[in-house]
Amino acid sequence: DATLNTSGHTVGSVAVGGMLAMDNYFGDMATVPSYIYHFVKGGKGNGYNGGVQTTKDIYYGIIDSGANTNEGNWIKNSDYMDMEEAFLTLQAQSETLRSGSKTVTPVNGTITIDLTKETASIVKYEIAASDFNSSNVNIKVSDVTWFSEHICVISISGTGDITYNGYGVITFNGESSDTFFTKGLKDYEYNGQACLSGMNLIWNFPDTEGTVSAVGVGGHLVAPKAHVYIGNGNYEGGIIA
Repeated sequence: DATLNTSGHTVGSVAVGGMLAMDNYFGDMATVPSYIYHFVKGGKGNGYNGGVQTTKDIYYGIIDSGANTNEGNWIKNSDYMDMEEAFLTLQAQSETLRSGSKTVTPVNGTITIDLTKETASIVKYEIAASDFNSSNVNIKVSDVTWFSEHICVISISGTGDITYNGYGVITFNGESSDTFFTKGLKDYEYNGQACLSGMNLIWNFPDTEGTVSAVGVGGHLVAPKAHVYIGNGNYEGGIIA
C-alpha cells in the first residue's frame, strides 16, 4: 500500500500492488505506464508544465468512487504486473548493483566519494550502514551533468534502520543536495523536478528490512526489502521499496 497525504504531487509513474490513496496527482511527467491494483483517491497529472508528451496509460484492478480518472488512459487489467515476482527480481538486481563496489569509510566524520576523475560508464561504492548513519557524505563532482553521462551506485550495507538527509548531511562539493538536483542537469523539465536525459545516481539498500528515512536527496532510491519514509520536502528521483 502507499498513502501519500501531502499537498505535493508525484511527478513520475507509480506501481502499487495494494491500495494507493493520495491527496494530489501522480504521473505529471511519466515516461512509462503506471500500475495500481486498488486506487482509492487522487488522480493522474497532465504534464502541462513540462511541454512534453507524457505517458497516459494506467493499468488497474479496482477504482473507488473518490478517485479522479478524468486524465489518462485507464485500462482495467489487474494482472498487468505480478508484484511478488517483480520484487524477487528487484532484490536480485539490488545485489547485482552492489557487486564489485569499492568500500569507502569516514575520515574525520565525513565519507568522501570523488567522481572528478571517474571516467567509467558505471562506478560503484559501498558504505556500511553504521558509518552512513553516523557520518556526513560529500560527493565531489566536476559538473552535475556527470550524472547524465555516467552511472554512480552507492550501496549501503546493513539490515537496520537508515537515515539520510540532503539538507547538509548529503552534500555535493559541499553544497546541499536539495539545491544540486535536478535543476543543474541538462534537459530538465517541470520546474526542475524531472530530467528527461537521465539522473544516474542510485542509492541502493540491498539488505535493509527496517525503515529508510530520507529527505531532500537527489538520486533514485532502491530498497526492495525496506519501508521508506519521506518526512518532508521533495525527493528528486524514483523510489523502489
